Amino acid sequence: MLLTGMGLLGQGLLAAALLLTGFGAEHHGLVLTALVLLGLGWSASRVSRTTMVTETVQTQERPALQGTSDLAMNLCGGGGRSPRWPGALPGGGSRGWAPRRSTSSPSS
Repeated sequence: MLLTGMGLLGQGLLAAALLLTGFGAEHHGLVLTALVLLGLGWSASRVSRTTMVTETVQTQERPALQGTSDLAMNLCGGGGRSPRWPGALPGGGSRGWAPRRSTSSPSS
């Protein structure tokens, strides 16, 4: 399936958020703008994909398919952040991709 206008918009917003974060990580204003673009891009992509998923099946099958799709997405998202599932992401638990920092002071 090809991306529709909303899907392309969402992907463009996500790409812009990625670029802003990559090049402007030291500037709070750029990171804030990137976060806003991330939210808008996620929403636009989700609406587009939800529409595409539900249009591929008959009307009576849509609720079950949409529920299964939402359940799978939420389990993956929640499981990846759960502190009870260590090692799900590099760094483990809710730290996600953040680098580990030593709490010990450097020796002199």
